[in-house]
Amino acid sequence: PMQPVKSMQARSLDDLHEIQSSEYTSRSWRPFIGKDLSAYMQYPWSNLNSLRDCSKHVESSLSFVSETGNESKTMDLQIWRDIESIFEQGEYTSWANAWAGMFVTALRTMRMKALRVARYLAKKKLGKMHPSEVSEDIGTALYGDLMASTVYGFPMQHMS
Repeated sequence: PMQPVKSMQARSLDDLHEIQSSEYTSRSWRPFIGKDLSAYMQYPWSNLNSLRDCSKHVESSLSFVSETGNESKTMDLQIWRDIESIFEQGEYTSWANAWAGMFVTALRTMRMKALRVARYLAKKKLGKMHPSEVSEDIGTALYGDLMASTVYGFPMQHMS
């Protein structure tokens, strides 16, 4: 766990981001695993069979890891194995919850990408929305993420 700060001095946003990033890295936290977000968009996570198909899709996207030696993907493969072991132990609810955390992060990531494109289009006057309306949607989305007080991904954890 992160040690409490004894000094009350102000920190820059970059310093705070670095502290938070190192905290998640030290816990082996991942927002999602796989080479991209396609599996999370392709398979609904509303039923066990679809979730199992998604798991197999992610596994196949990570199968090239042993040849490339990509450290990030090696960690993804290890996390996939950890989650798969939960399934093999018959703890299906815990297994589904592990995937659910990554689905939430993947879907939120796609939402923010879509909102950024919408804001760009609004600024270029290529749509019917005003940039401030899209900015409000972005702010509402970020506020909702913050108020949930949960860091989704794997493993899910309370926001610090």
